[in-house]
Amino acid sequence: MEPGALQIEARDDRLAVRLPGERMAWFPLNDEGRAILAKERRVLRLLETYCAFQAPRVLYESDDGWDIRSLVAGVVDPSAVAKRVQSDPDFAFSSGTTQA
Repeated sequence: MEPGALQIEARDDRLAVRLPGERMAWFPLNDEGRAILAKERRVLRLLETYCAFQAPRVLYESDDGWDIRSLVAGVVDPSAVAKRVQSDPDFAFSSGTTQA
């Protein structure tokens, strides 16, 4: 692995580490972070079971509360999506962010 290949970000009582191969590791920093990760894993597993769209997948879960997840391929710009939702009612409806 090349130096600097890992990107580490602090996020709400957790550390997110971007890994090569479209993967991300999540580490709890405290009990609150451990609880957040447990909830996220539950939601991701429900999405995997019941939904056809792509979402991150839990690839590995440690007994200590950290995990490795696959990422969804592609680039998302949340602010651009938000602007489009506000200005394009058809897009907002089709993406499930508003009612007709």
